[in-house]
Amino acid sequence: MLSDSNETQHIPIPIPLYVGVAIHHDVKNFRFGVYVHDGYWSYDFYKEENCKSHDETLYKSISQFLKTYQKEKHCKIIIAGLVNCNSSLLHDIGRKLWFDMDILPCYVNATGGALDEKACSAARKTNQHISPAGLPGVCRIDVGFRHEVEVDSNGRLLYCSLDDYKPFFKCSTWDQLLKTSEEVRKRKLRIVFFNSTPQGGGVAIIRHSTIRIFKMLGIKAHWFVMKPNPEVFEITKKKFHNVLQGVNSARLTDNDKLLYEQWCSQNVQNYWSEKDSPVSKADMIVIDDPQPSGMIKSLKKINPRAKFVYRSHIEIRSDLTKIEGTPQNEVWNYLWENIRHCDLFVSHPVESFIPKEVPHSELTVKRFPAVTDPCDGLNKALDPYSLHYYQLLFNRIAFDQESTKVNFARPYFIQISRFDPSKGIFDLIDAYLRFRLEIRNTKKVSEIPQLVITGHGSIDDPEGTFIYRKVLLILHEYAEEHPSIVNDIIVVRLGPSDQMLNAMLTGAMCAFQLSHREGFEVKVSEALLKGVPVVAYASGGIPLQIRDDIDGHLVKSGDISSVAQIMKRLFYDDDHLSTLKRNARNVNREWVLTPHNVLEWNKLLLETCVAKV
Repeated sequence: MLSDSNETQHIPIPIPLYVGVAIHHDVKNFRFGVYVHDGYWSYDFYKEENCKSHDETLYKSISQFLKTYQKEKHCKIIIAGLVNCNSSLLHDIGRKLWFDMDILPCYVNATGGALDEKACSAARKTNQHISPAGLPGVCRIDVGFRHEVEVDSNGRLLYCSLDDYKPFFKCSTWDQLLKTSEEVRKRKLRIVFFNSTPQGGGVAIIRHSTIRIFKMLGIKAHWFVMKPNPEVFEITKKKFHNVLQGVNSARLTDNDKLLYEQWCSQNVQNYWSEKDSPVSKADMIVIDDPQPSGMIKSLKKINPRAKFVYRSHIEIRSDLTKIEGTPQNEVWNYLWENIRHCDLFVSHPVESFIPKEVPHSELTVKRFPAVTDPCDGLNKALDPYSLHYYQLLFNRIAFDQESTKVNFARPYFIQISRFDPSKGIFDLIDAYLRFRLEIRNTKKVSEIPQLVITGHGSIDDPEGTFIYRKVLLILHEYAEEHPSIVNDIIVVRLGPSDQMLNAMLTGAMCAFQLSHREGFEVKVSEALLKGVPVVAYASGGIPLQIRDDIDGHLVKSGDISSVAQIMKRLFYDDDHLSTLKRNARNVNREWVLTPHNVLEWNKLLLETCVAKV
């Protein structure tokens, strides 16, 4: 953490660099070479010799060298290409670099005779995995043949092992995961997922982790995404998603339906109609949310044997979908014409999210929460050097967007969410203004919490820019009367950087989630996993995540005054805040972690799919 506001302003941001590490092993010794690359050209080569022939000694030598190099050269090593040793040792080194130093491992093949040549080749090859946006810590999302998402670049960027997940689970749960996985493998069952985007938004985050763990367990799993179409995304976001959540009352037109149906048809025809594709061989096909639901009938023709699952990740206003003539009823009836052809309907564990037609149909209803991955960049513990780096980087982005920088010597409240009309961002700003006006005579000026509002968007969410600009406009108006308060509100729209969100949430005094409509918010789970209490509206699935007055506070949706009073209590009552943090840390939350979700998919596969002969 930074010690004062001046340090926050004047310390330069470490330069992001990439390294290649080549290892040579003989009977008595390890030798390793490290080549440093800046993304454009080779930067430095260093060689270490006479490292004793012991795996742990080798890792300590490599990591100590990299830590020293980072500090001396004032850089942040983002990714390390590892080459020239047995795969189990390389993977062990890679996962330790990830957890200890926030360095993403990349396993490559490199040519050359000497260590320097191989290390240089490995460093250069890491560049192909860096996001073209250039945001440190963000890797390119690979979408390959048939629009399949190649999670972790098909294993080349694998940063953890199955054993890294085990400590988060009860022994009985973990045993059940392994036993069901063994049975799925024995029966040679396969599962396929479809959604609209490989990056941005909760569904994509969950699917990356889901596929990673399925593959660790040796289960055949595939994830396909649709070809993006901005014109269709305007329809699916504003007239499917938002209407079903009751956020607006936009009406579907015949032209909207035509565009959507053509898009669905083209996707199936162009990518998944072949008889030898993974789709035709799948035992279970999962349709995530409304966007790909228009493909269900076509996909069933390709694979009539598979069990089809509609997985609903949003809060559906079933109280409105049942009222004839409402926009919600019209949209749901249109979508139901496809969804009703599925075999199972999986919802968040909230009864009101399930429209009345579903339990009265032939579909089997199951309830899963949204989940998060304890080992990924959003959740793993960050070492102090990396935490500091992402704080500085966040402030640079804040500066670029003409927002105030965060003073990390002071506490701050935070809300991480998409800039979406349902996320309650304007309520949060209003509550913060009321809180600040109530404590304006306090003597604890240096301890007054700032307010950070941040998050990133999704390619299938066209509203983000509009809401972001509306937030800035509101703050500009408030600044005329309350300039010092508005100066403590930091609004930043980020690119997709998991570690930066992790760093900002880790350092928060308290997190907020004032969503008026919400499915099951993983940002709530991620905050609580870090021991950060959460104040949220009691909407959607959020009441299942927070224990009121134990590890957070639940407030009636729209009760801005109560939110302001809770802010005031958290500011003045240190004992209460400490109790909330302790309670958030000291509870098992395995049911909101991805391996638990994989266990549930295993059970569904075994319950519903016929074993292959």
